[in-house]
Amino acid sequence: MLETNNDMRQIRLVFLFVMLTQWSVAQTTYTANNNPGAVTGVNIFTGATALQDAIAAASAGDIIYVVRSATSYGATTVDKQLTIYGIGLNPDTDGSTRSIVNIIIIADPVATGTRISGLNISNRMELGGVAGALNNLLIENNRIRWIRHVDATTTLANLMIRNNVIGSGSASADTRVDLLAGAIANVVIANNVLYVGLPNNGVITASNGTSIENNLFIGTGADIGTGQARMYSFENFNGNSVKNNIFHRIRPDAFGSFTNNTFENNISFDSGADFFSTANGNTSFNNLTSQDPLITNVGAGDAINYSTFDPTLMVGSPAIGTGVGGIDMGVLGGGSPFDLEGSPLPLVHEINAPPTISQGSDLPINIKGSGN
Repeated sequence: MLETNNDMRQIRLVFLFVMLTQWSVAQTTYTANNNPGAVTGVNIFTGATALQDAIAAASAGDIIYVVRSATSYGATTVDKQLTIYGIGLNPDTDGSTRSIVNIIIIADPVATGTRISGLNISNRMELGGVAGALNNLLIENNRIRWIRHVDATTTLANLMIRNNVIGSGSASADTRVDLLAGAIANVVIANNVLYVGLPNNGVITASNGTSIENNLFIGTGADIGTGQARMYSFENFNGNSVKNNIFHRIRPDAFGSFTNNTFENNISFDSGADFFSTANGNTSFNNLTSQDPLITNVGAGDAINYSTFDPTLMVGSPAIGTGVGGIDMGVLGGGSPFDLEGSPLPLVHEINAPPTISQGSDLPINIKGSGN
């Protein structure tokens, strides 16, 4: 007789590695696994430096899978073009751990083309630090406290930041997207959930035509005290396009300089100052002010509750079909709708198999899963 219950986890791992192999025909896939008892193997790195060791072994164009763990993989530097996958934002699997990294530094222009997906970045992601152009970066499906452009000698271009939860879980000034250290071009920040940090600090700092679209900004409500402490969506924000966003209990304006921005088909609610500015070259088209977007459940403040969070627009929401081109406002509209699971890899949700079979018989297994 063959018992199958103890083999379910092995079956899941086999399924995962089969899928990774299919995805990486022209690439090598490496695995970083810092869990206790993890076994080193071909292209598998373990221990406290597992992720950095995998990056060091990889070549440009390779894939690294970061196994979820209760222990952070620490700080790491990406110094070549890589695709790095974690388990996702809130995967529907039989575990609660995530692929946690404290700091990721993408400094060198030779890392152009890097994709970071499915990680929990508990401190910050640094972009830049080496002179030159750092281009074509994709940052998606991560939980990130802080994204920071750190050096004026590095030009950022063709940067896509999408489907992330940003600034969640820490009431700090350093819970935001800060892109003003140097020149930037062709930056899109789309379909993210962005939480307020401290009062009198903006959630996004950017310039030069950055596109802010289909995001959900979440604050704590009206101005605090005598009007000196305010919850802002932006800081030193100039010459950008803002469309199809929902501003929920956070002001849709800026702390610091705020000029020549275009606000189009956004909705604001319950911030105490829901207006869209038309001063200093800012323009406002088809925006809705002080209207409840009727979101199912987003909570408030600076922390996400994955068990209850639901950005679905309820029937009758003024944000349905009123974005640019007739799409919905908010994170579920546009070309890359937000997915709370945020899993970049195929996931196994359920495996059904008989507890025992007769020797020599086939083993019938029914696997239910999903993947991007």
